[in-house]
Amino acid sequence: MNYLTDKEEEIMLCIWELGGGYMKDIHEKLDPEKIHRNTLSTYLKILVEKGFIRPEKHLRIHFYQIEIGKEDYAIQYLIRFADRYYKKDKNLAKKIAKNKKIKKHFHL
Repeated sequence: MNYLTDKEEEIMLCIWELGGGYMKDIHEKLDPEKIHRNTLSTYLKILVEKGFIRPEKHLRIHFYQIEIGKEDYAIQYLIRFADRYYKKDKNLAKKIAKNKKIKKHFHL
């Protein structure tokens, strides 16, 4: 699986929240002042190449359909993180569960 840059992730979070969408809808939700339409178009092409979304042509415009769901991506991201930082440490879940900062963050 490919992983997202921060900007790609910001765009995918928007697309996941919308449940897919047209560029116009995605652009409006992202705050048009922060990202130019041409820049967004480039990012959408990258996300298509990475397999996160698929364009479906509706008349002359594309609807961007989600190919990799938010939960699926999050799980793969966490597995990658655990492999990189903990080298498949069998006690990782216990360490995370006992961590005070994590407990406080998630109100556990």
